[in-house]
Amino acid sequence: GLIYFLIFIALFLRGIDEVMRLVKLSTSNPDQISNHLAVILDDLPVLVFVSIASAFAHFWHNLYKNFENATSFKANFQSLRFKICLLLFNFVLYAAFIALAVVYVTIKWEYTAIIIHSLFFGSLVLHTFLLKTHGSRLRDRTHKLIVYTGREVRSSGFKVIYRILLVCCVLRSIKEVVAIYLSVQFGDDPLNDLSQIGDGLYLLALILYIGLFYVLGEYCLFLALILCLEFCANKSRLTISTEPDGRNINSCLLDDNGSPTHFSAGHFQRQGSDGSEFSIA
Repeated sequence: GLIYFLIFIALFLRGIDEVMRLVKLSTSNPDQISNHLAVILDDLPVLVFVSIASAFAHFWHNLYKNFENATSFKANFQSLRFKICLLLFNFVLYAAFIALAVVYVTIKWEYTAIIIHSLFFGSLVLHTFLLKTHGSRLRDRTHKLIVYTGREVRSSGFKVIYRILLVCCVLRSIKEVVAIYLSVQFGDDPLNDLSQIGDGLYLLALILYIGLFYVLGEYCLFLALILCLEFCANKSRLTISTEPDGRNINSCLLDDNGSPTHFSAGHFQRQGSDGSEFSIA
């Protein structure tokens, strides 16, 4: 639900940006619509994508922590600390962006756009590292657990989501580098700055920029995430049971053959095809 909500917000903001650009092109005096506002609206979906990457990193961290002793104080403290760090990072990032956007629109300081793009580039590099680290740990520990229980390792939608997020983090990082270069050389709005490249290369550069960073790195990303999440939702069944102390900590994941694997705090439980069960504390 959180991922879908963030995708909706990102697409809604992109839609506002596109509408504003169409209005600017259709008006007799396009200069009356500030280019600074266009730059801010163009950067907002990138900000939301950072939150999406944070959410996936947090979810994957919690998932592979289920394979460890989740009842220990150290494990719970590490999970809580990681969650708080991500929340604080996103809060600081949003606050810094809002402050820079206000300065950019009001004072029109020429270096503000460069600072914003640099801030986003650093955030994307950090989240590429987080997704790579926690995604790899979840994949490796799940693989070891499946092999240990004697099950056959099957492909799942996780690898697709994992690779899509990493590729899009790299694409968006490249986009921020290109935006920084165009801001230094020409101006603040990359789509307008491409016209300064030259008449012969303008159309090619514009098609490559939009196709690579917007169509592939944004629209195709969100479509692929929605399809993968729907695939995983249709393939898996999640059930929640309440322990006597009121904690909802038990879940059931169906394999391809329909045999459920139960994960709960502190132990792993497996039900065989003959109905027998064994558990790993």
